[in-house]
Amino acid sequence: MYPGDMFQAEVVDVIWATAGAQLSPSALLPKEGGVDAGENFYIKLRPLNDDPKHLLNFGASGMVAIYTDQAADVFILLRKLELQSESFLNYLYNPF
Repeated sequence: MYPGDMFQAEVVDVIWATAGAQLSPSALLPKEGGVDAGENFYIKLRPLNDDPKHLLNFGASGMVAIYTDQAADVFILLRKLELQSESFLNYLYNPF
C-alpha cells in the first residue's frame, strides 16, 4: 500500500493463532515442538496518528518491528533501514 513508509502504532492485542494448526491429511503424525522461526503472529495495532492520507485497509499486511525501552539505538536504526529497504524491494519485485 505505502512502500517504504513507516507508521507509529501501539500494540493493542496479540492473537495467539498460527498456521501450524492447519494440517494436510496424511498418515504421518505432526511433529511436536515449539513455534518455528517462520511462523507469523497476528497482532492488532492502533495507529498513534490518524492521517487521512494513509488509511490502512482491513486485513492489510506489512512488516512490523516492536521496540522496547531496552533496545539500543543502533539496533533500532538498523531495523528501520532493513524494513524500509525490504519494503521498497518488495514493491519493485514481488515474485509472489
